Amino acid sequence: MQTSLKSPDDLTQQGFTLIEMSIVLVIIALIIAGVLLGQDMINAASIRMQIAQIEKYKSAVNTFKTKYNNQLPGDIDNADAVAFGFQARGSQPGMGNGDGIIAGFYNPTSIANGSTQAGEPTMFWVDLSQANLIDGTFNTASPSSINPPAGG
Repeated sequence: MQTSLKSPDDLTQQGFTLIEMSIVLVIIALIIAGVLLGQDMINAASIRMQIAQIEKYKSAVNTFKTKYNNQLPGDIDNADAVAFGFQARGSQPGMGNGDGIIAGFYNPTSIANGSTQAGEPTMFWVDLSQANLIDGTFNTASPSSINPPAGG
């Protein structure tokens, strides 16, 4: 039986060189950096979209005030609400009294309807919607849904 010694040219390479490993690490780092940058861009776009929506509502409120004798949506007193074609309001505080403050009250009886806030904050969205200043239809509030709870 003959044994032959292998020459160095016959030896196969085992493992990776340092240069190959560093190239792979650079590629992985670039991929991670790209993913993180993409997430930051998505977050920034989301924030920009929220700011634009807030500005849109701010503009809608200012337009409403200009169009309806400096009244805030939701805070219009009953006589003006009826005159402008909006839903009638109640006579109690927080139901549209024209005081320049959008005040509401806690209504535990409306939990079944999915809301515990009632009064002017509820009518705020209805008034903006009925004035066609915002997208969507917010017409679920009515004079009966803006009445304060008994004893309140």
